[in-house]
Amino acid sequence: MSILREGFRKDNKKELEKRFEKIYTKFKVLTLLCILITMFVMPIHIISAAALDQSENGQSEIPLGNPEGMMPIPEEAQLEDVSNPDHIIGTGTPESCTAEAFTQAVALGGTIVFNGGTEPFTITLTETAKIFNNANPDVIIDGGGLVTLSGGDHVRILYMNTADPEQVWTTSHAQNQDHPRLTVQNLHFTSGNSI
Repeated sequence: MSILREGFRKDNKKELEKRFEKIYTKFKVLTLLCILITMFVMPIHIISAAALDQSENGQSEIPLGNPEGMMPIPEEAQLEDVSNPDHIIGTGTPESCTAEAFTQAVALGGTIVFNGGTEPFTITLTETAKIFNNANPDVIIDGGGLVTLSGGDHVRILYMNTADPEQVWTTSHAQNQDHPRLTVQNLHFTSGNSI
């Protein structure tokens, strides 16, 4: 009788180990999937969230910020001062605000504003605007509430990565860099693609 019990326990143990291994494998796959979603898919949705409801002219109908919010905005979260910009994209018309001028300004860093007139307009990027780690330590992009940046469903809109050697390392450890510091304000994003 005890031999039968011992055999039964060994069989149960093997079966439990097999089940545990299957569950553990599924857990590892799900964990990896969650990490990938967090790294690649969620940023697209977060960046595009303000532009989900599009009007006929391609502009988001969702207001910037939280106009009906009841809580005061902390001092640290106030808008950055853009009264003395380093780069002005455009010369007064939406057509003068080119994707090339924007991506070049982002590569140089500093404060970037737009002069595309008084009506909302969209700039569709043909390449990703990349922030370089060794350029101006502060990058402030202000759309004045009129600009929508679009990836055209083909490109990522903005890219900043202190660990990417192509964006120039400024320290031996990416986690030790205190810059660049990116601020995006009064600006809509739509149709970005990080794949």
